[in-house]
Amino acid sequence: MWLVNVVLVITFIYFVVRVLKNLNKQNKLVTFIEIDLAILFEVVFLWNTISGDSIPKVVQILILIFSYIIPITKVLLHDTNTSFKLKILYAIAKVSYAFKKYEFTEEILARAIRKDKNNTKLYYLRAKALEKLEKYSEARDMLFNVIDIDKTNKNAYLKLVQFLDMENKIDTALILLAQFLKMYPEDSDALELLGIIYSEMGREKEAEEIYINLSESKLGTYNTYYNLAIIYSKQGKILEAIEAYKVAVQKNPKLYEAYYALGKLYYANKEYENSIANLRYAIKDEYLKEKAEYTLAQAYIQIDNLEKAVEHLESAIKLNKNYLNKAINDPLFDAISLDIKRIEDDSKELQTYTYDSVNEEEEVKEKVE
Repeated sequence: MWLVNVVLVITFIYFVVRVLKNLNKQNKLVTFIEIDLAILFEVVFLWNTISGDSIPKVVQILILIFSYIIPITKVLLHDTNTSFKLKILYAIAKVSYAFKKYEFTEEILARAIRKDKNNTKLYYLRAKALEKLEKYSEARDMLFNVIDIDKTNKNAYLKLVQFLDMENKIDTALILLAQFLKMYPEDSDALELLGIIYSEMGREKEAEEIYINLSESKLGTYNTYYNLAIIYSKQGKILEAIEAYKVAVQKNPKLYEAYYALGKLYYANKEYENSIANLRYAIKDEYLKEKAEYTLAQAYIQIDNLEKAVEHLESAIKLNKNYLNKAINDPLFDAISLDIKRIEDDSKELQTYTYDSVNEEEEVKEKVE
């Protein structure tokens, strides 16, 4: 047993000496704290060993961590080559990114890049972290580094084009896309992105041609059909737009913007039942809910289901009071004018009650003071 203890003590001394020898000025304070803790727990270990007292489990764990694991790990990391260290840093960064610790991720990768300026994985993951931190220009620069090193990196090219489009640097985005499409002329993501940029520039004919080609070649995604439907809607091609939106929601059942657009198009085409069916999906989206509720109220009036119309109008007004005035000024809602009057009176009573409650609270505060 004494031999085991001697070996443990010698191991401890060896690794602590190695840590001190490799002391880095940048983390000098942290290292000294670690060594002090290591010595403290080693003394506890020796004291209990000499006195024959049993060591509590918690203390045993602390001795293991501070007197052995930390010193050994620091020495091993120092002795390993740079490539292995970078792999460890990259693995830590990936875990950190997965746990949404974007600032920590970005800092780790910045350190790693200083050690290896030709590793595209480091640049790309750092760009993603910077994007999450809304540091878009820095993220863009990281992606430029990626394609400088690897001119065939598809993900970096397309993400970079999106950043440039967002910054309204359309000419640069188009040049990059042209370079990319020379290498990958059939890439559906790149073609789709080109169609989006053309649409933003007002070159809708060219955008439409791209989307039609993608749909005919079976390479189109839900975005292809969604964007094609928007173009058809602008052109007044209601039936074509409806068909395109229908394919978009088949490909992505959670594309609530498409359901809302379908609801509006069916309503304009006087297909009220179809309008209602699609709007009932659109209200699942919190950003579309108030608009969809109001349009549902309109559609239910058109099919003489006044009870449902009132129900959805009330829902819209609860979300946005402006819909009350909108309904009052819309002749379509004359069919439920009494209910609108009731909603208006309830709203006024609620405002009065809220105002009185606030005044009472202020009076109480003044008396207390």
